[in-house]
Amino acid sequence: MPAFTPLDLTLVLLRRMQDFHPALVERARRELGADAARMREANRRWQASARGRYGRGEAARYRAALGEPATRTRLRLGDLECQALR
Repeated sequence: MPAFTPLDLTLVLLRRMQDFHPALVERARRELGADAARMREANRRWQASARGRYGRGEAARYRAALGEPATRTRLRLGDLECQALR
């Protein structure tokens, strides 16, 4: 299976937006040079990685598509300590 690219992630986000702004999505998809089949396939692969038995966690899926974050910052929000990845 080929690697999930930033273009694939863009197509997934466009697919999510399609119900609300179909004309904008169609124009953006054409500008990206991707056909509807590629958009459906990218969405299918993203959903499979999210819902599959051996799917990765949220951060790992984004990291696979976008690469390692440029910065990591520890944040404390009340009693919660977390990490912001940018």
